Amino acid sequence: MTGVRELNLLLTAGDLRPGQLAVVAATGHFLLIAGCLALFLRLRPSLKRWGQFLAGGVLAVGYLVLIVFSTGPQFIGMMRRVFGL
Repeated sequence: MTGVRELNLLLTAGDLRPGQLAVVAATGHFLLIAGCLALFLRLRPSLKRWGQFLAGGVLAVGYLVLIVFSTGPQFIGMMRRVFGL
């Protein structure tokens, strides 16, 4: 709920605080994912294409986890909680 409040504050006040930067980034990522999915669905994908699409998503998340584990050891505990490891 805090993220929604921060986004509302950003839209109404117009100033960007450091805490709001994550909200802006997350909103952008969700819009990007929604756009990719919408355009992918317009292609009327076959089962093979769905497999490729999902494999690409899994690879992207795996790459994120690899980056965090190799360059941001302070975030390993958070990643374990998020992914239930």
